[in-house]
Amino acid sequence: MDFERLQSRAAAHGFEFTREAFDLHFSSIVFDLHIDPLIQQCLFGYDLETAHEPGAWCKTDPRGLGARLIQRAHRGKHRPLFNHTDLPRLREGGYTGAAFGIHWWQRHRKIPASSLLARNPWERIVRGQLKEFQRLITQGALAFAGAPSDLREAHQRGTVAGFATLEGWHCLGLPDAGLTLQERLNRLRLARDHLGVRCLTLNHHTSNDACGNGWSMIEKDAIPDETLGLTDLGEEVSAACSRLGLILDLSHTSRQGILDACRVHQGPVVVSHGGASEAPGAPAEEQAVSHRLLDDACLRAVAATGGVIGLVFSPAYWKGRDDGSLDDLVGQARHIRDIVGPEHLALGSDFDGWITSIPKEMDDCRDLPLFTQRLLDGGFSTEETSALLGGNFLRVWEQVVAGRGE
Repeated sequence: MDFERLQSRAAAHGFEFTREAFDLHFSSIVFDLHIDPLIQQCLFGYDLETAHEPGAWCKTDPRGLGARLIQRAHRGKHRPLFNHTDLPRLREGGYTGAAFGIHWWQRHRKIPASSLLARNPWERIVRGQLKEFQRLITQGALAFAGAPSDLREAHQRGTVAGFATLEGWHCLGLPDAGLTLQERLNRLRLARDHLGVRCLTLNHHTSNDACGNGWSMIEKDAIPDETLGLTDLGEEVSAACSRLGLILDLSHTSRQGILDACRVHQGPVVVSHGGASEAPGAPAEEQAVSHRLLDDACLRAVAATGGVIGLVFSPAYWKGRDDGSLDDLVGQARHIRDIVGPEHLALGSDFDGWITSIPKEMDDCRDLPLFTQRLLDGGFSTEETSALLGGNFLRVWEQVVAGRGE
């Protein structure tokens, strides 16, 4: 909570950081709907319990692969890819909690059923990340946010809490490997009951048997088929999330999939890390990356469920290029507020999610209070700002839990 450091950083970018913003930020529940440091731990040995210097790479990376990736991506880009978060820096940035993404990058090509990867991504890849998440909780480095009340308690204690998000229905296994729907739903229940999962994203970078996906960084120049919507099986997945009290996340989902899921899902949905494709300055529709965002019809559909849209901190998504500012991000927030109301805004940075840059005023998650300042400067009230930082999501999560059908 270094007020002077934040003042200095704001001054370097031509604005004032005030005590009002500082006090508001650190008195609010601050929850980020999507961060991705666990995959760096699994790939490179990234230590989430150590405070890393922004722009530097951890010394525990045995092969130097993470450092080389950042160096290669750094040309003209501000803080690319990862090293945006760790637990000490989350605390310094005033975070109450975050949703930790769990990944398996299913490829576009058909994976043979005989492949070990096809048969068992759940055991080999997904549970490995969940094991590290559980280790952080068991050792007391991270508090477990198993219910909304845990966030309120973490806020009172000044600790950081979190739950895990399975980023893609395919993380539970592929039908090519002979897994039935019920077997995968059993894994989903296991993940909720024993592995810290509280949220399921329908898609990541590929379509699956539940739903079509939107824009993919795997095929970044390809316009997605936005007509691929929610399947009959996807409706069963949606119903299962409602029964289990799990949050349904529509990030990465196709336009039709979002509209379909919002129509059939029982309870509020979230778009954990997204934005508005019709906001001023957003990339044109013919740019493939624009399909990573929600048009106004999708914003209204999410809002009609009572849900929220988490603002992604990647300028490439909301500008179509890598140079972006916090004021650009405030513009995204303002458009969503104007279309559906401030109660449907949330944080969803995608820090550490291999995004190509972050807002130029920020070095890492410690600088999140600067966004609070720019929201206030941009005409958001203190109540709207505090709700965006975490209050709106907390309301949604409480509604999800209250609607649990078991």
